[in-house]
Amino acid sequence: MARVKRAVNAHKKRRVVLERAKGYRGQRSRLYRKAKEQLLHSFVYSFNDRRKRKGDFRRLWIQRINAASRANGMTYNRLIQGLKAAEIEVDRRMLAELAVSDSNAFATLVKVAKEALPADVNAPRAAAEVAAPKAPKAAAKSVEGEGVIKAVEGQDAPEGFVIKGNAGSNKYHVPGSTWYEQTEAEFWFNSVEAAKAAGFEPAGGESRQQMK
Repeated sequence: MARVKRAVNAHKKRRVVLERAKGYRGQRSRLYRKAKEQLLHSFVYSFNDRRKRKGDFRRLWIQRINAASRANGMTYNRLIQGLKAAEIEVDRRMLAELAVSDSNAFATLVKVAKEALPADVNAPRAAAEVAAPKAPKAAAKSVEGEGVIKAVEGQDAPEGFVIKGNAGSNKYHVPGSTWYEQTEAEFWFNSVEAAKAAGFEPAGGESRQQMK
């Protein structure tokens, strides 16, 4: 029986491995055993990341669509809902491409989606509505009782009355609490008991509204 030598095949196998590992650092690109080990790791990384790449691109597309949608006065969720209601089958990859390269076509799709949607109070408001002046505050409720004084704009608190009461939130704030400085006083109280007797509650709970 003839003797079989495998020099050619063995050298070819090693050459293929080293060619694939050409860009690795140090021994991983020069020594066959090290290069083979690194290639096995690389194949695992490639297998996993080929699957992760799909999610990465989907997230990128959604970010681009969301940014372009908000520029046209609509959120991403409402846009997708409106396109489905209008039976327009455009995938996110194409929507993202339109958002970047053809803003007019994207604006047309947003308009179609808006028309296909029912009225929604949570939809983004138009710029004119956002710039509209706020309605005046309702008059503060009447609070009467011992230890209660109605605040007068531009005047400091009377002596001994340091607890702020806000009728809009129906909360009281003691000195040193988190929102004391930012809260506009509508009533002044001389004690926590007086504030509670007037129907006010501690902002953030009892533990945050204790006199120190």
